[in-house]
Amino acid sequence: QVKTMTEESQSIGIFKVPEYAAILKLIQKKHPTYLATAVLAGFAGLRRTELHAQTWEQIDLKRGLLTVTKAKRNTPSMRIVHLCPAAIDWLLLCKKDSELVSPAWGVDRIRKFASKANIPCPENGFRHSFITYRVAATGNVDETSLEAGNSRDMVFKRYRELVSKEDGVAWFDL
Repeated sequence: QVKTMTEESQSIGIFKVPEYAAILKLIQKKHPTYLATAVLAGFAGLRRTELHAQTWEQIDLKRGLLTVTKAKRNTPSMRIVHLCPAAIDWLLLCKKDSELVSPAWGVDRIRKFASKANIPCPENGFRHSFITYRVAATGNVDETSLEAGNSRDMVFKRYRELVSKEDGVAWFDL
């Protein structure tokens, strides 16, 4: 007897290409422990829980593949994300101090560092940016949805045509 609530679709927040470039440079220079976290957040679009469970063993830099095995409920439990050459170059700069790629609360700390440097940090901005720029760069909704672990409909509805193809290419060339 309770009326069904419907939630309005909210617009997503994404980083601009220069903002993500500034974050990568900031983290590399001042907080290198979090560099791999920043790289995978923006270049692979992992969810927070996936990122914090990601191990170095699941990253194949030679083949440019990342295997995601920890997923949030009701999402594909395993998927493969193709790493762009820029992501591989950044990951080669990272120290592998532990089995896990990200220190505890890595994404939250990166957002805090960026905010202190006056770089806007939208909620879930790394993941939203990855999906937005990936679909713009490739024009391939199906491939993007597989890599992101989202439905095709969700990618089509929320992320398509938000940025230009040139911006999509620029993102993955950082």
